[in-house]
Parts: sequence; structure tokens; C-alpha cells
Amino acid sequence: MLISPEHKFIFFKSMKTAGTSVEYGLLQQCGPNALCTGASIDMGTGPKYSYKPTNNSIIVPNRSAKEDRFHSHTSPELFYSRIKNKHIYDNYKKITIVRNPWDQMVSYFWFNQKSSLNKNLNFSSKSIQRIVKAAWKLFLVKPVEHSNTEILKNHFMKTKLISPEYISDVSEQMVSSCITNYLRFENLKRDYSSLCYILDIPEEPLKRFKSGIRKLDKHYSWYYDDEDIELVASLYPKTIEKFNYKFEKR
Repeated sequence: MLISPEHKFIFFKSMKTAGTSVEYGLLQQCGPNALCTGASIDMGTGPKYSYKPTNNSIIVPNRSAKEDRFHSHTSPELFYSRIKNKHIYDNYKKITIVRNPWDQMVSYFWFNQKSSLNKNLNFSSKSIQRIVKAAWKLFLVKPVEHSNTEILKNHFMKTKLISPEYISDVSEQMVSSCITNYLRFENLKRDYSSLCYILDIPEEPLKRFKSGIRKLDKHYSWYYDDEDIELVASLYPKTIEKFNYKFEKR
């Protein structure tokens, strides 16, 4: 999440939409008064990219301790619930990124598998592809613990939930009436360029983060059967309706 008083915009960072790349690019044009929740990405064997949080700490009353004011994936609704004077941001642009839900889900699957699927495996092998398919099926149905439940709405306070419920809950909250500028992941370079023009800021090439996680060069449709397609569709009603996303078979 990024708030720029100088350029009068709020960037609500969605999940698995190249949000880190866009946030970092926008941050380079912001002054010292900007609030940024920051990011730290460590791929283990590759380089580590990070940018620190700025102006996001608050003192906890009666504890003399600091904590983050906003989570990296804070939704518009959660943001405004924590603001005393909501009208301060009336003339700010509110920006986020959306992505085809079926493609986003595969991206989140690989993000969750980066440590469990050996990076040295021969992913062209049919047997390895069967292992990936089995891992995908487990990912769709296995309840797991999620530490960042504060950003959830429909599943808040659940001790365990399936990963598709987690990412869809966060993503659906970004489809909000207060958002003024949506970028599409599928047209990110063009949309980001247009955004920089609207904000009247220099356009720097987007830096790539978290690349190389997806090990199979397969279109997202390779992972899905009819039941999986319906599951994702049921979890993203607002995104699919507003942006007319469809499942594409290749």
C-alpha cells in the first residue's frame, strides 16, 4: 500500500498482480512524506529485493511499542475504517490492479509451492507434471493457517481456510466503488504508462519482482478441470462481472 500526499493518490496493492513492481515504480516518484508498507522478497537462491516501510509505524498506547498501521494488502474498506477524517482523501486517485482470477489462482499456487517443489526437478517430465497436478488439487481443498487474517472480510477470524478463499477474499475487496483507476495485469505496461500520465509523474521501467517462481511453461487452463473452474468462478463474482473475465482454454 502506498499513499502519496504530493501526487494525491492511494495505491491499494492487490495480490499476485505485479503489485510490488507497480508500488516500487510509483514509490520512486514520491517524496519523504509518502506512506508505504514496503516489501521484502527473498527467493533463496536469487537476489533479494526490498524496500523498507516508510511512515507506517504507530505507537501502541500503554505499551510504548510500534506496530504497522496498515497491512501491505489493506483494502479500501479496511483503510477507511481506520481513518478519522475520511474526507482528507476525497480528491485522491485510488488505484489498484486486477487480474484474470483463474490465472491469478495459478500464480498464487506457485507462490505457495516455491519451497516444496524442488527447483531442480525436470518439469518437462510427465511424472513431474503429474506431481504438480496433484499438488494443485491439494492446494484447492486443503485448509491451512493464514497469519494475516486482519485483511480478510468474509473469512475474518477463521483459524483455517483454503488458500483460494484467502486470495479471493483479498482480491474481491479491491473491487470497490471508491477505486478511480484500475490497472489490468493483462495490459500492465500500457495501463501503467497511462497512469503515470494521469498522475503527471515520470514513467520508469517496471522492475520485475518474484519472477521465476512458476516452473511449468503451461497456460493456466492446463491446471483446471470443470470443477476447479466453477470453484474459482464462485469465489470471484465481483471481479468476473465487472471486468468480464472469462476462462480461456488453450
